[in-house]
Amino acid sequence: MAEAAHEQIEVSASPERCFALATAFEAYPEWTSDVKQATVLERDADGRGRRVEYHVAGLGRRVRYVLDYDFTDAPRSFSWSLVEGDMLRALDPLTTLVRSEGSATVAVAHPAITLNKTATPVSVNPGQTVTYSYLVTNVGDVPLTNVTVNDNVLGLIGTIASLAPGASQTLTRAVVISATSPITNVGTVAAVDPFGAVVNGTSTATITIVEAEVLVKPQLPNTGAPITRELRVAGILGTIGFGLLFVAWRRRPEKAVDTE
Repeated sequence: MAEAAHEQIEVSASPERCFALATAFEAYPEWTSDVKQATVLERDADGRGRRVEYHVAGLGRRVRYVLDYDFTDAPRSFSWSLVEGDMLRALDPLTTLVRSEGSATVAVAHPAITLNKTATPVSVNPGQTVTYSYLVTNVGDVPLTNVTVNDNVLGLIGTIASLAPGASQTLTRAVVISATSPITNVGTVAAVDPFGAVVNGTSTATITIVEAEVLVKPQLPNTGAPITRELRVAGILGTIGFGLLFVAWRRRPEKAVDTE
């Protein structure tokens, strides 16, 4: 296993510009993949990082170390010393920051991605189908790869191999809605930029589930006695009346018969 590692970078830029970039310690992970984390533990009177802790991928494994910085000759140069480290025994300090002055244009990458999730239709009855659409757009200035779209209810929606800056692509998923289906779904997208970092986006869609109405014919209230009772009473009264008439007819006086 190697016991030492060296790296040298030459940049044609002004000393002030190089110094500003080189001392922006906490931004190191944004432009160098070896540095996984940089934390300023102490700062000097000018706000510069005087003691910095690093977590880097080096020598075949992750390494942690802490450096103290000396800005006596800034911005022409600065140096550091190793305070502690997991594996490192020494780090050669940088004695000269810039050997020659010049100018250069540095393109800064801005990877970004967005997700716009919609539902069609937004109002359904149980048993109907809703189509969810996931519009993925690369709104950054670098290509993105391994674009993956997921839904917190429906799971994996799909993947896109690559997406150029400014490009869009739509993925869809059709679902039959039940009375107990969630009305709100959250979609997420993740993609990898050319530097190995992951960018993300989120979007939510909500539907309305309309239950079918059951119409019940109202029952009219009774305003009097039931008609069957009325018929029964009328029948009884009719029978009594007929009986009284019959008795009266039987009791009528007989006329005298003239025998002459």
